[in-house]
Amino acid sequence: MNEPASTPKRGVLDFLNMIYDGHHEYAVMAVKAPFEETVRSFIDCRQERPLRRRTNWKGYANRGEDKLERATVRWVKNIETRSPKEGDYLTFAFPVLQVKGSQWTVILKSLFVYNQESIDMTREAAILSSMRQTQVVTFAEEDTSSAMVYGIFENGNKVEKFEAWDWTSFESQLRSEPALFLELFELKQEDEENIWQKKSSNFDINRKYDFREQARVKFVNATFSKLGIYIPACYPVTDDGEPMLAIDPASENTIDRAGWVEVKYTNIT
Repeated sequence: MNEPASTPKRGVLDFLNMIYDGHHEYAVMAVKAPFEETVRSFIDCRQERPLRRRTNWKGYANRGEDKLERATVRWVKNIETRSPKEGDYLTFAFPVLQVKGSQWTVILKSLFVYNQESIDMTREAAILSSMRQTQVVTFAEEDTSSAMVYGIFENGNKVEKFEAWDWTSFESQLRSEPALFLELFELKQEDEENIWQKKSSNFDINRKYDFREQARVKFVNATFSKLGIYIPACYPVTDDGEPMLAIDPASENTIDRAGWVEVKYTNIT
């Protein structure tokens, strides 16, 4: 599909650079399992919930009738890729990516929006890690609260989590607090006020701040890189009704194979 990159990429910076050019919301998973096994398990996980109930909101605080809907799962094993085009519209589908030089299969659950897929991701990650008896990593951000979180699941259990919004927390059964976390987030109480006063005095409203300077981005990127995970910068589109994957130039030559899981819902009540 693409020519191999000379050195396998790692981390989340290319992905976030694409996201931050739009709306700062997303939900992605990485499964430490081969491509085909991951897809089969993901479809099985989705088909365990063939029905869903959706509220038909007619307006703010104006709730209409609830609708019961049935899910139909469609799997396209191999899809073509292309470069992004101006005016691209995202398609509601879940690209499944086999990243070159990585043991992890990446599933893009939601891009540029926080929705039910974002909410359901934690439950699905626990199920997938139990089904495959492996690790599943989730990564998400929500714009309203400005929360960035990741979780590591192992054999059905959450064994590590990181949250950064109004406060920052790190809990892990796998490791003690990494030195990088302590360096980035653990300020001594007596020094904290002086540090933030210095940062405030140096703030320039006209300066374009780089998201890579954020402590939370540095920590998440270091964690994903250490795990051997790379989240490509790409998104699902359709060209003349055919599923496609638009790949940002920063992630060219990083995807060995791309598949497409599409879930459609039809009313049954």
